[in-house]
Amino acid sequence: MMNLEKIKEQIRKISALAGDAGATEEEAENALRFARRLMLKNNLRPEDLEEPKDVNEIAADADAVEYGTAKAYSSSRGLSQWEASLAAAIDKLLGTTQHYKEYVQAKRTASGSLDFDSKTGKTKSATPVVFYGPAEDCRDAVELFAEWSHVIAGLARLKYGGAMKGDGRCYAEGFASGLYRKIRDIRKEENETAQKDRALLEGSERCTALIVVNATAVMEAKKERGSIFLRKELGIKLRAGSRGGGRRHWNGNAFSAGQADGSRANFNRSRTGKLTG
Repeated sequence: MMNLEKIKEQIRKISALAGDAGATEEEAENALRFARRLMLKNNLRPEDLEEPKDVNEIAADADAVEYGTAKAYSSSRGLSQWEASLAAAIDKLLGTTQHYKEYVQAKRTASGSLDFDSKTGKTKSATPVVFYGPAEDCRDAVELFAEWSHVIAGLARLKYGGAMKGDGRCYAEGFASGLYRKIRDIRKEENETAQKDRALLEGSERCTALIVVNATAVMEAKKERGSIFLRKELGIKLRAGSRGGGRRHWNGNAFSAGQADGSRANFNRSRTGKLTG
């Protein structure tokens, strides 16, 4: 399935064909009819089809994108394997963010205030997951992490009584794995579709001068600029982390059940690029 930017580019190319001096009246009418159908299907207006900037221009324009960090927190004191996998899945989905984890510290709410345990009155401790990259995307990543960690933990508790140990942890790990695999497959399908469309359009003599905007290149450029921001602006140099210890309990059936549920998660990328339950 093509993302919205690729659909816009396709409409621009079809419209250009309709206005080509070498096109017959019937070809022009068919092209315009198809372009209008695509616009209606994807709820696009003429002003939405303005030509995007060149990929290099977008990446190099420091004023066009604000870079920053945003912090999410683990459900318990330590960061579980499924939460780490969830963070990686979110990075894969957004395409512009990356993350690292910090040491255990006092947990804070979305407003920045300390988060207290309602039963003991003590401050909660948690492991922060710090997303970095375009500031707006980092905020989206934190929201997604909070939403989906809540969903995964809730399903694990419902089916297995918990999400941090035993069968429930296996289920949660499977869910995060299924989620990541689905996002990876969507990205792969988009790239393959884009390559086919590019070959089709460039195969026409009337399309050889048209520029195909590569959304993947834009995302990669923003990721690189996010890394530069982290290193130069914040003075943070990351190093490879170590994996957790071996599992003391493993239930392959619970993992498979979670993976199946994660692979069925729904996405709504045409408006916000976010996951939806």
